[in-house]
Amino acid sequence: SNNVVPGPYVLCMRGLARAKLGLYDMAVRDITEAILRLQPAESAELYNNRALCLHATAVEKRQLNHLRDAYDQVCLALNDYDRARHLNPIESVFSDNFAHARTLETALLDDMSKPDARDMSTGNASL
Repeated sequence: SNNVVPGPYVLCMRGLARAKLGLYDMAVRDITEAILRLQPAESAELYNNRALCLHATAVEKRQLNHLRDAYDQVCLALNDYDRARHLNPIESVFSDNFAHARTLETALLDDMSKPDARDMSTGNASL
């Protein structure tokens, strides 16, 4: 049969290729599927990769003034970076990425608290 289900590494590579094209939603779906098929210990890099896509989506949404959506996305990214950090504490890039996302989270909270904040969110941020 032709409908062979791709393995986790194929899914991850496809997700990363889609992320490079800016197709973050599709990338997140592929990487999520890959995570579901791996043992937790193997998935630190995948959580980090998924977080990078969520983080990039948050940056895009902030530029479009979709502040609430951007905030939801960055919170999802923080959770994934945090998982990656706990699964592989030696890898400093996971902690660096977490710190960058925390900075974005703070900036978004600041954006949303301004009296003239115009939030154009659609409310469709999800995994």
